[in-house]
Amino acid sequence: MLFAVGKSKESKLLLRLMWSAVFMSALLLSTGRPAAAGPARRVLILHSYDASFSWTVQIDAGMRAVLDTIEPPIECSVEYMDAKRRSDEKHLEELRQSYEATYHTVKFDAILSSDNDSFNFLRRWRDELFPGAPVFFCGVNFYRDEMLEGLSGFTGIAETSDYQSTIDLMLRLHPATRRILIIHDATTTGKAQHAEMAPSLDVFKERVGFDFLIDATLAQVDQAVSALKSDSLVLLAFFAVDKDGARISYADMARRVRENCPVPVYAVSDAYLGYGIVGGRLTRAEDQGGAAAGMLARFLTGSQVSNIPVQKEAPTRFMFDARELARFGISRDRLPPDSSVIGSGPCLQFFNSLDYAPGLCVDSLHEPGDSGGIRWSDVHVMSRCVARMPVFLEDDDRLDFLNRIGRLVENVDMTVHAFCVMPNHYHLLCETPQGGLWTLRKISMVEPSKLHREWFGVCAAVTEELPGPQRRSLSWIARR
Repeated sequence: MLFAVGKSKESKLLLRLMWSAVFMSALLLSTGRPAAAGPARRVLILHSYDASFSWTVQIDAGMRAVLDTIEPPIECSVEYMDAKRRSDEKHLEELRQSYEATYHTVKFDAILSSDNDSFNFLRRWRDELFPGAPVFFCGVNFYRDEMLEGLSGFTGIAETSDYQSTIDLMLRLHPATRRILIIHDATTTGKAQHAEMAPSLDVFKERVGFDFLIDATLAQVDQAVSALKSDSLVLLAFFAVDKDGARISYADMARRVRENCPVPVYAVSDAYLGYGIVGGRLTRAEDQGGAAAGMLARFLTGSQVSNIPVQKEAPTRFMFDARELARFGISRDRLPPDSSVIGSGPCLQFFNSLDYAPGLCVDSLHEPGDSGGIRWSDVHVMSRCVARMPVFLEDDDRLDFLNRIGRLVENVDMTVHAFCVMPNHYHLLCETPQGGLWTLRKISMVEPSKLHREWFGVCAAVTEELPGPQRRSLSWIARR
C-alpha cells in the first residue's frame, strides 16, 4: 500500500514520534526567529496571470525563495489578475473594486508585481488603493523610463529578451537559413515583445528574412509550421492565447510546434525549454522574481527606493535541450562557452538524506554482507529535476507515478508513511526495517513521469558521506 498507518506497535510509535518531531520543529522555528518590533510587515504580491500559469509559478518561486529569508518574517497577501483570460476595462474595474473592498483597512509596507498587466494596473491605481506602498516589479516587457513619469516609489527588473544573441546563434548553427518564422500572440506581453524585438531584427535584415505569425489560431500555427522548408527556422516568442481566445500553456505550445515542425525551433524564454525547443539565450522567470524580491529586501532593511535603480537588463543564459541537439545533428562543440544543456549527463538527481530530529531515532547498523554499508530504518526521500524543470506535467503523470511507487511497496519490505508530489519534485517518508540501501535504490528506478521514461535510462547509484558523524546522504543520478 502507498500510504500506510502502521499495523504494529512499533510502527504506531514511529508515527507518534514523527508527529512529535513535526510539532517540536514548528515550535523551535516559531521561537527561534527574532520577534518583530511592532506590527508585522505586510507585502502584497500582485501577479498578472493565474496561479496555474507556469511562468507565474516560477516567478512566485523566485520571490518566495528570497522572502523566506527575511527576518523578522513578513506577512504576504497574493492576488492573481488572470489577465491572459481577461484584460478588458470591465475586468480591470472589477479587480479595482475587489481589491478596494478587501484591503481598504490594510496598509502594505511594499508590493511585488509580476509582468505588464500588474505593472500597468499599479501605475494607474496604486496611489488610490495602496497609498504609500513602494512597488518592486519584474517581467515588464519593453520597459521605458517614461513609464514612471509622475510616479514615485517604483523600481524593479525590466524583462529584456536577448533576441539579437539568439538570432545570431541560430544563423551560426544553421548557416543555410533564409527565413525565420516568429510566432507570438496578441496579448499585452505579445505586443510588448514585438516592439522589443524590432531593433534586433534590423541588425539581420541583410542576412535573413523574417515572417510573422501573430494572433493566429492554433490550427493556423500548425499549418504554418508544417509547411516550412529546410532553409527556415522558427523563433517561438510568448504565445499563451490564440485568436479564438483558446488558452495554451507554454509547455503545450512548444510541444505542439515541435510535433508539427520539420525544422529547429528556438526561443528566448526558459518556459519552453524541455518541451521541444533547441534552446537560445533564455531569460528565467525565477531569476527575475528573485531579483525583484531582493530589491524589496534592501528596502525593508533601510535602503530608499530612489537609491535602488531599475535593472534594465534581465539575467539571461544560453541553455539547450540535448534531445533537440541530437535530433538536428548539432554538436555541443559549436555551442557558446558556458552553455547549459539539459537532458543528458547528470539529469535527475535524487537526494536521500537522514537527519536527526527531536524525538526521531535513526538506525545506522551495518548491512549484512555489505562491508561498511549503512542500513537505514526511517528515511526522507526527496528528488527534484535539475534546473527545476517540471517532471509532473499533468494529473495522469502524478497518478502514474504513485501507482508505480505503490507496486514497488507491495514487493519490498518498505512502508511509505506519507508523500508529497510537486510539479518538479517529490517527497516520500519511508520506513525500511530490513535495510534501506538496496530498497531505496529501487525507488531511484521509478522515473517521475512518462516524459522522463522516454528521456532517461537506467539509474546508477552513487554514495557520498557528508560531514558529521550522524549524517549520510545517498545520491542517484539518472543517465541518458
